[in-house]
Amino acid sequence: MMTTVDYAPASGINGIEWDFVEVASQFMENFCSEPEWIDRLAGHHKTGEPMPKDMVDALVKSKKFMTGLATLRQLHFSKVDLALHSRFTPPVSSDDPTVFDQDAEIAQQTL
Repeated sequence: MMTTVDYAPASGINGIEWDFVEVASQFMENFCSEPEWIDRLAGHHKTGEPMPKDMVDALVKSKKFMTGLATLRQLHFSKVDLALHSRFTPPVSSDDPTVFDQDAEIAQQTL
């Protein structure tokens, strides 16, 4: 975005498998929630003092907050995707179930 390149198809994230694009951010997200690395990387901007232990503990604990719900959300997406691609037929009349009906039915199991 901030450069000019001769071969645009080879710039940025072009040419990279989409399931790999998030690797760097996921790595840093996980890496930076380890207390020993927080101690090495974080400090007071004026004094250089390390982050207080209770603040580090709260930061690490917050990463785990509601992870079960996030997992259920992904399971919901997966189940809807599988249902739509394996057994769903588009409605031909107003009485037939729609994509939204399928989603709502699966939501009863996952949300």
